Amino acid sequence: MKEKKVLQDHVLLFLQGCLAFQEKLLKRIQADLKGMPTGSICRKQVKSKTYYYQYTKDKNGIKNQRYLKAAETGLTQALIKKHCIKKCEVSLRNNIPLLKGAIQKYRPVLVDFQQDMLWVLEEWLLAKDENIAQWKAEPFQSLQTYEEYKTHTTALGERMRSKSEVILAGILEANGIPYRYEAALVLGTKTYYPDFTILCPTTGRLIYWEHFGMMSEAKYKESAEKKMQAYIKSGIYPYENLIFTFDQDDQSIDATDIQNRIDLIVLK
Repeated sequence: MKEKKVLQDHVLLFLQGCLAFQEKLLKRIQADLKGMPTGSICRKQVKSKTYYYQYTKDKNGIKNQRYLKAAETGLTQALIKKHCIKKCEVSLRNNIPLLKGAIQKYRPVLVDFQQDMLWVLEEWLLAKDENIAQWKAEPFQSLQTYEEYKTHTTALGERMRSKSEVILAGILEANGIPYRYEAALVLGTKTYYPDFTILCPTTGRLIYWEHFGMMSEAKYKESAEKKMQAYIKSGIYPYENLIFTFDQDDQSIDATDIQNRIDLIVLK
């Protein structure tokens, strides 16, 4: 009997992972709700002051309203938490049946191959590798101004303008994702230079990645917002072929968030 090699379908694995996560979250919410105070909360804003009220129903179904005093902070916070997780519960109850239906109807693109048929897949993968190598070797126009600001270096010796970009480049490299740093992109009548132009290794499509680092500065923020609008007007949309990431308020960078975006957008 000839050996068979099983190839995993990552779309199906992703859907199954989403279902497992949401089912687990729903169980936790249902368990937490049992120990929460009765009723719901209402927030009212009067001029600059905020007031909270607890709504409950008596045995006849009549709703009662009670003002929550400042001394009842614990109760107020518990009702706010209850309000938030009940909203999550509504979404989960909607999503879980949809995910189950999608998994049931989904037909894997990758199937089981017998050993004597694997040459088809190997030939196809080899062609993809050659395309990636060719793309990486092609010359491209890059941003040549302010070269003196490229004071940070990647593990591969490429000079970049920020530590965040170096971290991002390292994560892309670790995931086997080819990229071009600050490659020219014409949008309408203007030329932009995305931080990274990515060649998706699974589909061959181009994805543009902008990492913004100084959004607390008014001029930088205004420039970044104009760039975002230019992408969208040109048919380059977030979560499709465009990724935006940001430094946090303390100028740190969240590598986990970057990896999540790679998994969900680039390698999906």
